[in-house]
Amino acid sequence: MVILGPYAGVYLNEFWRSDPGCPQKQVFLLLTKILGAEANLFVQVHPDNAYALKHEG
Repeated sequence: MVILGPYAGVYLNEFWRSDPGCPQKQVFLLLTKILGAEANLFVQVHPDNAYALKHEG
């Protein structure tokens, strides 16, 4: 479901069918990840740019 903006409250399949338009020749990019949670999962934390610059250069 879309959370913010003019399509808030609309489910993805409805959004896709509505053909809202896209400046990149009607390309709609969507990243989907499916996790198998039968085992423990790792947590990845990425610092912001300020922290990374100060501590990692």
